[in-house]
Amino acid sequence: LKEKRWFVNSQGHTMAIVDGAEFRMGAPSYELGRTRDEVYHKKRINRRFAIATTEVTLGQWRIFQNANTDVLEDLANHEQIQTLCSTEDSPIPAVTWYEAAAYCNWLSQKEGIPKEQWCYERNSAQLFQAGMRAKGNYLSLEGYRLPSDAEWEFACRAGSNTPRYFGETDTMLPYYGWYGQSSPQPVAQLMPNDLGLFDMLGNLFEWCHNSSTSIDRTPEDIEDTAEILDEESRVIRGGAYSYDPSVLRAAYREVNQPS
Repeated sequence: LKEKRWFVNSQGHTMAIVDGAEFRMGAPSYELGRTRDEVYHKKRINRRFAIATTEVTLGQWRIFQNANTDVLEDLANHEQIQTLCSTEDSPIPAVTWYEAAAYCNWLSQKEGIPKEQWCYERNSAQLFQAGMRAKGNYLSLEGYRLPSDAEWEFACRAGSNTPRYFGETDTMLPYYGWYGQSSPQPVAQLMPNDLGLFDMLGNLFEWCHNSSTSIDRTPEDIEDTAEILDEESRVIRGGAYSYDPSVLRAAYREVNQPS
């Protein structure tokens, strides 16, 4: 029998199982739209990991928020977010990196994963804020976490080496990614990549674990366990609903403050 390559967790996330390998990360010098942060180099991911097939939805976030009312801003009912999000299947915008890390630990708890296998540690005040960090061996733990910069690009490419997982140009982009829109669109409405991942390009930017200063050119994907600081930006990937097609490429990255 063919090995099953996906599973659905208790919170309704479909998770695609991905076997890491060596790939070309970044963009060659001739790629249209290439930026200086897209250095072309070999990268190895020597592990199997699972990644959600869609962005976290408003409805999924609402369940998390209702269970953590003492520590979270009321994003699910925020007036501007209600205006942006047309349905409960819309991806939740305006989530901070800290809140995303808190969500990961909560998923680990809901899945019954032992606490020693959770990936994120709160700060000295027991908050998901500046001063928190990832555990030293988080890449080998069972708990949920944000993907590394390299894992995100590897999963986005889904075995391709073209600017977009469906090809070289943006001709087919309307079939795969939301861009030039006034608001994000419900998840999984367009075509997925070959790993079954939807909206990897467009709709909303997606947080990665790495800080902007830890973007490395080493052949191995390494852990970033430094203390998280407000003033030190973290990597975001994939472009967003209002962006130009030139941004919607597998190699493109931006950074944003974790708060």
